[in-house]
Amino acid sequence: DMLKVRLAVDGYEPKLVQQLGRMLIIAEREDEAVRLVLEMARSNSEVQQDATELLLNIYLEHSRRLRLRSAQSATDVALAVDQVTRALTLAPNDRRVTEELIAVAGLKQVDDLQLEEQLQAALGAGISPGIVNFILGTRAMTRKPPDVDRAMTFFDLAMAQEPGMPGLLINVSDAI
Repeated sequence: DMLKVRLAVDGYEPKLVQQLGRMLIIAEREDEAVRLVLEMARSNSEVQQDATELLLNIYLEHSRRLRLRSAQSATDVALAVDQVTRALTLAPNDRRVTEELIAVAGLKQVDDLQLEEQLQAALGAGISPGIVNFILGTRAMTRKPPDVDRAMTFFDLAMAQEPGMPGLLINVSDAI
């Protein structure tokens, strides 16, 4: 709350807003951090320029926190999916978003319908089809027992669409 007072008195300072955002995330008050950025962006053109990056960081950190909980509820998983989808709409080609999407898609609690909806949103936002096929292949490999044939089909598509993708050759070698 002290940082909010400083912002009100001193005006917009990017480092101060980032610090406040981090503190709200640590306090598990991500919704408040998003509201703060959106409210500030409405009235300040400097914040508008930085808002995408600030929101992106909030969404990704929120998803990451939920994903890494030792005990995840169905609500946690659904919210992590929502947060990574929001990040996708802001920056579909950002490597950090892609990495979080892959991590969330790998959660065993994410059901196939949820994953399909998430990947359709990702494609609609402009993410590479190669990345989507990589995620689907990785998902097939994490099944019990692994569906190697299905995984290789997706990995082959991913190699054709996104040659040289980090992690792809490792997953292919694991499948073989």
